[in-house]
Amino acid sequence: MIVIVIPARLKSTRLERKPLAMIGDYPMLWWTWKKAQKSKLANKVIIATDSTEIVDRMTSYGAECVMTPEDCKSGSDRIYQATKDSPEAEIIVNLQGDEPLMNLDTLDGSIETLLSNSDCEIATAVSPFKDVSDWENPNNVKAVFNQKNKAIYFSRSPLKNGLLHIGLYVYRKSSLEKFCKLSPSPLENAEQLEQLRAIENEIPIYVYKIHNTEMEHFGIDTQEDLTRAREILLSTK
Repeated sequence: MIVIVIPARLKSTRLERKPLAMIGDYPMLWWTWKKAQKSKLANKVIIATDSTEIVDRMTSYGAECVMTPEDCKSGSDRIYQATKDSPEAEIIVNLQGDEPLMNLDTLDGSIETLLSNSDCEIATAVSPFKDVSDWENPNNVKAVFNQKNKAIYFSRSPLKNGLLHIGLYVYRKSSLEKFCKLSPSPLENAEQLEQLRAIENEIPIYVYKIHNTEMEHFGIDTQEDLTRAREILLSTK
């Protein structure tokens, strides 16, 4: 079974109460949940959270929610806690709650990348940069990979031939467990990028390349992002 897990914390730092920020008549998390339900490959969508308020709000819309410990260090830890006792969850997708603009081609393409590569333990996505300023921006993570689309390195610094990393992850269950039980690695600490923990421990990551550079795609971290997301989502509703 392929399960999409949406980790959601109410205590965000840059945008207060981010998962429940309203976009039209619904909270941001509702939009991400509805997008995940449109996946052609996933069998189930659940929300993993430490907030009873999020549970109450999202179950009122019909979402399945799982309570997870408050002290989870990352989204990966939270989705592991949500699925570790579910033997049917063979493949687990980490779709961040602040990604209501996630494109379905990106979502299902990343899942298919894991399914079609027998040695792939984690799959993610990359996209061309639209301009040089985005490539130079340290908030945008860059990824480099080989001819087989296996990731070599991720960095916040401009990397020659680096593409924009989209923060979506697809795990085999055993790989997620292995990853979460590893200690943070030196490169992970230096770059503040947890995917480097997998690279340093020789856990293969494959990338799905997005070719449509006109696609609107960004996570919502600031009030400006939220305003832009409202304009896009409400204009296409």
